[in-house]
Amino acid sequence: MNDLRVELDGGLVRLTRDRPAALNAPDVVLAEALAQRLERGPTRASGRIRGLVRSLAELLDTEHEAVLACAASADFREGREAFFARRAPHCEGR
Repeated sequence: MNDLRVELDGGLVRLTRDRPAALNAPDVVLAEALAQRLERGPTRASGRIRGLVRSLAELLDTEHEAVLACAASADFREGREAFFARRAPHCEGR
């Protein structure tokens, strides 16, 4: 295996490897370095974290849909108008 060099450059990670340019693309090198690091680490915990990341993505999608639905409501419009008019909103659950 070729020697992988990891350098910190102003807080950024730069990975280089002596091999053909097509295989030295930053995303390929970074993915390989991350895979090597993960396989040396706590694989059971890494698997659990991977599941949480997928769950987080689903949660963020659900939250996005909920925010859009709320933003389209009459109560949102009332809240926005009340905010700019510097008055208390009169929400009716719509």
